[in-house]
Amino acid sequence: MFTAIACGPNVTGALEDSGALWIWGSGPTKRRIKEPSIVLFPHSARVTSFAGGLTHMAAVTDAGKVYTWGSGSLGQLGLGSMGKSDWISPTLVPLDTPMESVHCGDFFTALLCSELC
Repeated sequence: MFTAIACGPNVTGALEDSGALWIWGSGPTKRRIKEPSIVLFPHSARVTSFAGGLTHMAAVTDAGKVYTWGSGSLGQLGLGSMGKSDWISPTLVPLDTPMESVHCGDFFTALLCSELC
């Protein structure tokens, strides 16, 4: 059963109660996803919050970890330069504080802390 749905300008995502995230549309990896496809996260992370920007996506897990993927050409992934700007799979954002939820605009990502930051 799906518990949440969110749309970016080019991509749609749906979250299952199990924490599995499905996406479709012109995804953040700049390829067309015609059928809903499950997003694979490292360590089988359980997603609790997600959002899509113009060319990127972000997700928060039940452990408060943040993963981003897609285009980071303007820093919207929170990964710094790390040698490249486009990430095709969810990549852990190095943060010291657990996060509760995520929101994306066209070229930015905003996070809400689960405690005082």
